Amino acid sequence: MISTAVSTTSAEAQDVAGNLPVQMAPMPAPEWCKPGTRLVYKISTADPENNGKGAGSSYSVIDVMDIDAGQNKAFLAVKMLFIGGGGTLTGGPVAFSRVEAGGNDFWLNPTGLGKAVQDARALNVETGSGQVQIGNTVYQTIMFVQKADMTRTSVSIDQASGAVVQILVSKMVRGQMQGISVSQLMDRRQRPFMTQASPPPDWALKTQRLSYSGTKTLSIPGGMAMSNPITVNFNLKGAVGNCVSYKVDFAETGVGAQAGSFELFASATHIGGPWLSPAFLAQFKQGQIIDQDQTLSGTTRVSSIYQGNSNPGNDNPGNDNRRFIVFTDDLPGMTGSSTYDLATGGLMHGKSQDAGMNTTTEFSFQGSN
Repeated sequence: MISTAVSTTSAEAQDVAGNLPVQMAPMPAPEWCKPGTRLVYKISTADPENNGKGAGSSYSVIDVMDIDAGQNKAFLAVKMLFIGGGGTLTGGPVAFSRVEAGGNDFWLNPTGLGKAVQDARALNVETGSGQVQIGNTVYQTIMFVQKADMTRTSVSIDQASGAVVQILVSKMVRGQMQGISVSQLMDRRQRPFMTQASPPPDWALKTQRLSYSGTKTLSIPGGMAMSNPITVNFNLKGAVGNCVSYKVDFAETGVGAQAGSFELFASATHIGGPWLSPAFLAQFKQGQIIDQDQTLSGTTRVSSIYQGNSNPGNDNPGNDNRRFIVFTDDLPGMTGSSTYDLATGGLMHGKSQDAGMNTTTEFSFQGSN
């Protein structure tokens, strides 16, 4: 949800596999890669030089927002989720990127694997083939191995799909090569309802700025809470494929305040952005579960469709006769909601709660120009 994204400015989430050792000519995306495709990697790290201290696990969630077939580009939203005790999740960095549709850090069109191997060997990059088993799934893979200083990185790509299925980073420690991180593909699937790329609403490309304000509240043990005002401005950059690019300025004032800017892509079916297609919204019913993520133990549902105030927490509808739809994402230790105007598709209100960080972030639409 955007209520998580607005509190981050980092692009760290983009770097799961690291760059592949060869640069491929532009190619189409693999057949399985469409708007709505999701890949989930589990990343486990260790610190053998510090007796295991600093070890941890996280998920990297890659959502394909759109495929620009004409330019062979893919638009991605990449989110980090840190795994805590009992499997609870804490929100991490969110990044939006425009990458080569046929070959990037997460997949390579399988029709290009043969040439990739040839090019890698010409660069003295080690290659090989073998099996990688993740859970009950066994992949037949091509492996690329890069060595730099005292670090060895191997990237294993599934020969059938072209998906990167494992990245193993090892380091020489006290004369022995020891693993320091492993990333494994835990899930690759098509999320329902998000397969059709659609152009943005007409007003989206005529609006230079969308402004929001709200609060970020830190709950302090003992029943105390501290709230900081926040502002979020989406500044239009322009259309890219079926997406729209924004420069997002985020500002917080008060104790421990953060501020920054980052690029965000919005698309007509990517829930959590500053707008969605009204036609996309019209298909849903109240109480409908629209996605269940078995890997993350997460659910996305339509928690409410109502007429009245755009802030679902406000019991006073005033003179507002518009209709709104609320999407809610539930994850272990986290929940987020986004409220959209059914007529225009505009985001009106957002709220996220992160138990691991003891924070609640909430904001509402203030205006546009």
